[in-house]
Amino acid sequence: RPPQPSRRRGRSHRLAMLEVSDEATASTTKLAYPRVRRDDGFVEDLHGEQVADPYRWLEDPATPEAAEFVAAQNSLTQSYLFNCGVDRGQVLDRLKANYDYAKLGAYRRVGPNLFSFSRKEGLQNQAVLYVAEDLRAPGRALIDPNGFAEDGTVSLGSVSFSHDGTKVAYSVSDGGSDWRTIRVRDVASGQDDPDVLRWAKFTGMDWARDGSGFFYNRFPAPSGQGAAGTETDANEGMQLRFHRLGTPQERDVLVLQCEEDPKLMLSAEVTPDGAHLVVSVRRGKFNQVWH
Repeated sequence: RPPQPSRRRGRSHRLAMLEVSDEATASTTKLAYPRVRRDDGFVEDLHGEQVADPYRWLEDPATPEAAEFVAAQNSLTQSYLFNCGVDRGQVLDRLKANYDYAKLGAYRRVGPNLFSFSRKEGLQNQAVLYVAEDLRAPGRALIDPNGFAEDGTVSLGSVSFSHDGTKVAYSVSDGGSDWRTIRVRDVASGQDDPDVLRWAKFTGMDWARDGSGFFYNRFPAPSGQGAAGTETDANEGMQLRFHRLGTPQERDVLVLQCEEDPKLMLSAEVTPDGAHLVVSVRRGKFNQVWH
């Protein structure tokens, strides 16, 4: 029987044809890149070394000059992508076909008689968090982030179940921002409790053994009028706090804040017996463990 051509070879051939067409178009198209101002007067002294950073001004997207440059870059990119001779519909259809299958996450125990797992159907933007009382049960959807926003830009972040499995604390990110809003959901009813915690970042949630609340990290609310996540100031003064269920965030107990070194980052974990809190304190790649 003569050898049969493989599907993989056929796919590679079709992709290669797209690339050739793309290169041919690129060779006949002259791209006019936007000019960018070079500031040779910006020099920093870093550990005794003079380091020039002539494009530092671009790191503040709120300035009109930076916004104008970004808009010009986007305009150039779009002019090329939409006129490069590639059938974008064909590429999109192929990508959709390749991603159109169910993705199932591993089960993990989150309570005495409760398991959680993630499942993403076909072309859903985000995976749905499911819970099940039995490993053989199909489970039920507990948190579906696809319903957070019509445009799919609000995503599910960290998830932490209370030790008895009756409550789940979860964080939400809007538009890809590192800022998180933490909410609490009742597992049995699937309804959110009134608790809403803002200005959390770089944080998990670790529950007290009795389920009265959880530890989390937050920063002081940023100054300025811009949307959260667009600010360019460094976040300093991380706070480790304890939130007791049913109380407003203003009453959360401040457990630790390193005022003598506001750049330190904190994370906390309750010991299995619930008697102690282990805090990891780090700066860059160096860390300490406090008890």
